[in-house]
Amino acid sequence: MSKRVYDESDARIRPARSTRPRTKDRPSHDDAITALVTTVDRGRTTCITDDRLIVTAMKSRELGPKSVVVGDIVSLVGDVSGNEGTLARIVSVNPRRNSLSRTVDDAAKVERTIVSNIDYLVIVASTTNPEPRRGLIDRFLVCAFHEGIVPVLLITKTDLAPLPEFIEEYKALGVQIVTTSSKTSDREADVTKIHKLLAGKTSVLVGHSGVGKSTLINDLVPHAGRITGDVNDVTGRGRHTSSSAIALPLSPDLDPAGGWAIDTPGIRAFGLAHLDPNKIIASFSDLSEVAATCMPHCSHSEESCRLNEWAAPGGTADVAKTRRLQSLRSLLEIKDFDIPEQEIVRDVFAIGCFTAMRFSDYSVFDPTAIRNNRLSFIQVKTGAKVTIPIHPVVKTILEKYDYKLPPVPANNPTAPFTFLSISKEYLVVKIMGDPSQVVITPTPKLSAKPY
Repeated sequence: MSKRVYDESDARIRPARSTRPRTKDRPSHDDAITALVTTVDRGRTTCITDDRLIVTAMKSRELGPKSVVVGDIVSLVGDVSGNEGTLARIVSVNPRRNSLSRTVDDAAKVERTIVSNIDYLVIVASTTNPEPRRGLIDRFLVCAFHEGIVPVLLITKTDLAPLPEFIEEYKALGVQIVTTSSKTSDREADVTKIHKLLAGKTSVLVGHSGVGKSTLINDLVPHAGRITGDVNDVTGRGRHTSSSAIALPLSPDLDPAGGWAIDTPGIRAFGLAHLDPNKIIASFSDLSEVAATCMPHCSHSEESCRLNEWAAPGGTADVAKTRRLQSLRSLLEIKDFDIPEQEIVRDVFAIGCFTAMRFSDYSVFDPTAIRNNRLSFIQVKTGAKVTIPIHPVVKTILEKYDYKLPPVPANNPTAPFTFLSISKEYLVVKIMGDPSQVVITPTPKLSAKPY
């Protein structure tokens, strides 16, 4: 037997990985069904189909993170039976007709969408505990006008305190104002009126923690079972009882035509860096034509603004037009939160107690230096670098002020606001008890020994 002679046909060359054939044809998903997103929680999305089936789904990789929010209309494939333990897949999101979005602050450009495809933006505020803040209401109105959403101002706890005077000014903007009590016999009638208003619409309830959003949701949707909480007697603020947005049907049989009420977590910071002020003016049909005749880049707050002539023809102020112009300017200003001075004092004290900052450290501290829940700053007096874990109280305060330090109120026109150097026990009693009793005296630091 002769020895075998090998040739090139015997050589087997493995192809490179890049030459491995792969299909570029994507599935058409013609069998996908349409569903409404009701909750989004840690990668799992709850949807309700047109057949009123509740389906748990996950997003496909192509959609990316944070691509699905409550109120979205999505397409589902996979197991859409809705049986326990099954999991469908979201393959596409229908175009949104509008959305409620915010930024972390007015300087940030990262837009965070909260809900989408809504008809009514119900701005919930209370007469007291916590008191209504005009700045936040104005910010919600700006977003509503920008997105073409009908705003509704809902004032709760009217039996505990009278309505603030500035609430009436929103009527000049065409905002519907609805009131409800908390525990009186009129509560049931008020809830019935609100239910009739929201029926057949998709509405989202927004506002501070403690104003009564979840309580109202439980009254509108008896089977909702939303957790409610009391307002802190010391701080006057509520605590977060809702961790994520959820859409609840106003109809007990899950009929989409009956309308949806979306409960959201309490919001303390609502940045509007993603909005164009020119679009805000466009929502005022009676003012936009006059504003178009202004000088280029007019801020509409200057003396030469043509809107001033419109509001005061011939030098005589028209009351209705003046109020209308003031409402527009309040929205264009995008004011910061209207926080009472006593609350600001308490927040500044709290930061001093939990960070050991002297006043000199506080004045130069950069809140953006927070990394991995740790706070770092350099002491002005000693030059030493201090790194401490950020306390939950400090984190809450920074979130409240859009990650800016609370402004230090002035003690007098010539001296900065400084604090009494006393023991931490006595300091805490004074601040957390009655801020009006805080003794103000010149001292160079907030607190030397916070722990």
